[in-house]
Amino acid sequence: MQPSIISSRVTSGFAALLVILVLVFVASMHGASRLADLDSAVGRARDVLDEIGVTRNALREVETARRGYLLTRQGEFLDLYLAAMKDAVAHLDRLRELTADDPPQRRRVDALGPLAAYQLTLVTEAIASSLARPREVAAPALDDGTVAAGQIRGIVAELEGAEHERLRDREAETNARTRTASEAWTPRRVRRLLFPTVRVRVDRGPEPRQPRPVQPSIISSRVTSGFAALLVILVLVFVASMHGASRLADLDSAVGRARDVLDEIGVTRNALREVETARRGYLLTRQGEFLDLYLAAMKDAVGHLDRLRELTADDPPQRRRVDALGPLAAYQLTLVTEAIASSLARPREVAAPALDDGTVAAGQIRGIVAELEGAEHERLRDREAETNARTAKVIRGFAAVALIALLLLGTAYYILDRDAAVHAAMIEELRMYSRAASSERVPRSDESAHD
Repeated sequence: MQPSIISSRVTSGFAALLVILVLVFVASMHGASRLADLDSAVGRARDVLDEIGVTRNALREVETARRGYLLTRQGEFLDLYLAAMKDAVAHLDRLRELTADDPPQRRRVDALGPLAAYQLTLVTEAIASSLARPREVAAPALDDGTVAAGQIRGIVAELEGAEHERLRDREAETNARTRTASEAWTPRRVRRLLFPTVRVRVDRGPEPRQPRPVQPSIISSRVTSGFAALLVILVLVFVASMHGASRLADLDSAVGRARDVLDEIGVTRNALREVETARRGYLLTRQGEFLDLYLAAMKDAVGHLDRLRELTADDPPQRRRVDALGPLAAYQLTLVTEAIASSLARPREVAAPALDDGTVAAGQIRGIVAELEGAEHERLRDREAETNARTAKVIRGFAAVALIALLLLGTAYYILDRDAAVHAAMIEELRMYSRAASSERVPRSDESAHD
């Protein structure tokens, strides 16, 4: 039996389609894996930026408390300084962990440690000198610490700039890969991949003298039910996967928004803490330097509160908490204004009621900020858990699409090859029958000629 031309062409065509489908599937899985890695890198960069912002504000609070102690030599500022330094050291350790795989950033973080230690040494020397000269202001320590604080601000700015650049690169690559993946799985491309238009040239040989009736193909009776079921399943799985991918993009945006809100909450918390430190410093010392620090910190805090209002515009519970912070901050500003007015009449008197009332308001502010942060952390955990679950479902969905497509190709190849073999056998049988019939007609014609 001669090998069927249709069978050989079907074999090569389906082999090519199978190779293309496998390559596309492998590339898609690799892209999905890379997309997950990029999403993790974006989350890490956001965590680093969040920690940099908190560390920056903690170091700023260290500087404010340090200057307050060196100017006033009061134990309250020393306590604030030591607490702020402990907080800053903890954040520096956290930054070292987050930048362990980034040598340039790790070197910048390591450079902050000696500067903070140098500031602590200056404060320790000031404590020792205050035992001998209680009323003398340590001007050299004040100036040297200011220089170190400037260096710290410069390093933190470099840290933040480098991490912002890395975040932009990672987000751009993530968006590009997401766009490429969505364009690669458009319905038109999937239809062209799974159901390509194939033009087959069949060598029919010499034109027959009379047309022969064509019997219905065996494929039509075998493919209808099986292929219809597989195609319905394929379309349903593909549509579900596309919906899951769209939902995944929305969840990724929600996770990014929650991280932005948490970042802003951390910065706002530290700004409000600096407001409280400067407020207490002014009420205790009545020095203009602390008033300038207070006004600058209040302006910064109001800007961050406005930013928080924008970020929580679509979240009524969080928006109500943010709105509750405004009146408390305004109340603190009123207390400071009243203290300024009273200081004109009694310059040396400490405004104890204003100090106590402001402390109560500061406690309420800390409570509201803690509620804000707790609610946003819970939302972030929920969004991240849903994102991870949705990512796994999308990957499994595309794997199912590829598997069903492979089954379709394999089934089609098997049926076409079997049908081609049956047709070849039938053609060979007809040829044998034709040869036998022609051989029978030749003797009969000889007998009639003899008669």
